[in-house]
Order: sequence, then structure tokens, then C-alpha cells
Amino acid sequence: MKNVVFFFCVLGLFSISERALSKEYAFCNSCFSEAEFKNYAKGYHGNQVGTQLYQVINYATEEVWDVSVTGWYDDVDENGTYYGGNGIFLSTAFAVIPPLEEINDFKALKQALKNEGDHLVVLPQNATGGGASYAEHNQEFVGGVISAHPLGLLGFRKVGLWNAIKRIFGSARIYITVVFNNGDIATFEIVNPVGGAAGCCVYVSGTARDSLGRILNDSNGAPGANDPNGQVTPLGLNPTTGGLHYYLQVRFVRYTCYILPEPRQGTQCFISN
Repeated sequence: MKNVVFFFCVLGLFSISERALSKEYAFCNSCFSEAEFKNYAKGYHGNQVGTQLYQVINYATEEVWDVSVTGWYDDVDENGTYYGGNGIFLSTAFAVIPPLEEINDFKALKQALKNEGDHLVVLPQNATGGGASYAEHNQEFVGGVISAHPLGLLGFRKVGLWNAIKRIFGSARIYITVVFNNGDIATFEIVNPVGGAAGCCVYVSGTARDSLGRILNDSNGAPGANDPNGQVTPLGLNPTTGGLHYYLQVRFVRYTCYILPEPRQGTQCFISN
């Protein structure tokens, strides 16, 4: 009878598990049915006494289940009181499909990690505090803009999932190409989504270029040799805006970027046809 009562207590726990329990993430690409997701979560839980909420994900099919697993020994009741038995470990699992927004967050994060560098941030016009050029850039200013980017916000919300994916797959990275007001570009990696403006990102050495496609010195932003195979293809003056423009290749996506002359100092980028 005690085990029956305990089982229904377990079911009740699931309704509050999102608030009461930290969620752990597990990946099972061989799970296709509800029973397989539940059994995988029970195996992942092992012989732990107590309740834990797992989000079990088939990374290939993108099917996601939330599974609450509770484990106990049959000689101890739910209050930890010994009442006799064989000392056999038992567990039960209850599964639901998580809210759609959680599934969409996983899919977006997976896509971002898969594409790595297909992400662009154009700093606001007349950016003060470190956005005018790469030479003048301020890590905290750039980090603040990236933190407010949809990918930065996604990483902040789903840092547990982010870290789980990186732990399992090792090479998971998100790179963001930043475009400065004068047309300079540089690539930054999000290394800690909850690190705030000062700690979320690091500059990827050797990636800075100017609007003429010249390599910029990492330490002082001074232009060096042209990079004929780089991301930037200069196009000269644009007759409409009166400023320079260039093609910018960000992994698989090509943009046309226009450097706006003063007083509207800044750069605008649009996906090229």
C-alpha cells in the first residue's frame, strides 16, 4: 500500500518539477517511443534515491520529452523510514512533451551551433564606447550588443542545454561576425552566455578585416596586407550613398554592406541576392 501511495506522490511531483527541480539534459538518438524515452531517463538516473527531472532529446529527429524519474529502495518508504523489505532499488518515470517554446529553443540552439559562423551583428550607428572601429573596440561594449542579440538571449535562457550539448558533442561553438561603424569586421565567440557584457564573448584572433579586405593587427587595428581570399570583397564608392561598400561573406551567407558617410556614421548590411 505504501508503494501505491508513493507512486501517486511521484505523479504529483511532476506538476511542480519545473519549479522545484533543476532540469538535466540527456541525449538518446535511439529513442523513438515514449517508453524508450522513459527507459533511457531511468537508466540515466541510475540508483539515485529521489526525484530528478530530465529533458531527453533525440538530437537527430528533434523529438523531446520531459521525464520525471523517482528512485527508492523497497525497504524505505517515501519519508526515509525503514519498514522491512529486500533492499531492491525501484524507480518510476512519468513523461510529458515539454512546451512548444522549449522545443523551439532547442531547435534554434542546435541550428546555431551547427552553423557556427552564420551570424552577423551590425553595431548601431554612431556607436560610442567602442563601436566606431575595430581599433577602438571595447570588449564590454561589443559583449553587451552580442548579449542582447537573439542568440545571446537564447544562450542565457538555455545555458544548461547549451553546456550539455557542448559537453556531449565537444566542438559546439557559436561565432558571431561583428560589423563596426567604419566597416571593419571581426569575429567573436560566445563562450559564456551568462557572463554578461564583460564575460560572454572573446575575440577570435586573426579575424579582423577592414572594408578594403586588409588584415587588421589584433592588438592595435592597424591595416596590413590584403587578404584576397578573406570575407571582404571591396566594391568602391556607392553612387547612391556616397560611401564605400563591399561584399561580406559570413560562412554560407553573402551580404552587401554600405558604409554610411557622416553624420550618419555606421554600416548597414543586407543579404545579397
